[in-house]
Amino acid sequence: MQETIAFMNDLADESGKVIRQYFRKSFKTETKTHHDPVTEADQATEQTLRAMIADRYPDDGIQGEEFGITPGISGRVWVIDPIDGTKAFAVGRATFTTLIALCIDGQPVIGCIDQPVANERWIGAAGMTTFNGHLCHTRACEGEPAFVTTTPDMFTTEREKMVLGAMAGQSRFVTYGGDSYAYGLLSSGLCDLVCEAHLKAHDLMAVVPIIQGAGGVITDWSGRVPSLDFCNGESLACGDPALHARLLALI
Repeated sequence: MQETIAFMNDLADESGKVIRQYFRKSFKTETKTHHDPVTEADQATEQTLRAMIADRYPDDGIQGEEFGITPGISGRVWVIDPIDGTKAFAVGRATFTTLIALCIDGQPVIGCIDQPVANERWIGAAGMTTFNGHLCHTRACEGEPAFVTTTPDMFTTEREKMVLGAMAGQSRFVTYGGDSYAYGLLSSGLCDLVCEAHLKAHDLMAVVPIIQGAGGVITDWSGRVPSLDFCNGESLACGDPALHARLLALI
């Protein structure tokens, strides 16, 4: 496990070197779908990570946002989101992250959230989470939670809007933006609740072991933990397990 964690740190170090070459500079941007940009920094970063993984663990599979699935034979799959928060990156806001996860038999067991401009890194594995090499923990929520979500626009159906309204109604305040950076903040005990919709496996696999290792809980809105075999796009993440149980019952 320690060898794999060390390699994940190497991956994050190298991805940061690539990303910093493009941050707040000119780069090419394409549009995959409406309001869904991809930059040459996304592509270059994922290519770098794929090459490193293939060289070190040639039998492992790779699943990335930009270049799809490379099958493996080991039962291990690396899941990559080279720049989570491409819109934030494109406008020069340092709240984007690189997400790297290792899944074994479909279950996320090690995760990394890396912010290469602020030099902030969360790694979760084997029941513990570190922030920049030091153990970190979620916090108890004795009153109304501080709620973070990327944007209200991701809640599109009537049910999704109902869930957003219910979470906001239980919270002392809501703040928008941050993408997966918010899950790192939750793991460090700086906010209490992250609730989102329409996420993909590459958005969630890294954050699951990080939140769990810090003492929090993350599931979909029915109480199921996301995995490569089950990812319906919903997330309900709380630092305090009692808060999670209460909000899950409310939904």
